[in-house]
Amino acid sequence: MKKRNAIIGGILGTALVISGFLLQDESTSADSFEKVKVTENNKVKSESVEGMVQEKVPFEIRKPAVIPEGLVPVEPKTKTITQGANKLNVMQQGWVDKDADKKLKYQQKELLITQSSDDGSVKPTEILSKGEKIEVSGVDAWLISRGEHNPVQIMFWKDNQYFNVRGMNIEVDKLIEIAESL
Repeated sequence: MKKRNAIIGGILGTALVISGFLLQDESTSADSFEKVKVTENNKVKSESVEGMVQEKVPFEIRKPAVIPEGLVPVEPKTKTITQGANKLNVMQQGWVDKDADKKLKYQQKELLITQSSDDGSVKPTEILSKGEKIEVSGVDAWLISRGEHNPVQIMFWKDNQYFNVRGMNIEVDKLIEIAESL
């Protein structure tokens, strides 16, 4: 029963968190993660936090050691997604272009890092098959690019946690460096 619940929880967490990123339209922003679909079968509790409030999530919040030049932080958010007895805790940290008011939307730099309690026991193979398999800090990762003017993201599971490093107008090598610094 415990294994079955872990699999169901892994599927739920992976599907909700990852599909939210992959199904977004071209206009994305650091707070676009607020667009989680709520149905009768799931409940989403979103909470703003000031600074890195470790008490909000049951895992160690990892802040990247590398942030691209010209980006400023936005307020991090935590989210708890539940379906029945299954629960997924999500932490999202974002950075936006400090000169956003001087640039067109598609020229702005943005960085969004998602970390969750999804242990990766069940991975979304259909989504991952669309990406390029790479290595980040000794673990398998997937680089997913959807073309010009769309964010590039690196998805990986490490230490029983899910990470998604998503960047707009940030070089792939820099995104990999950010992912490795977590």
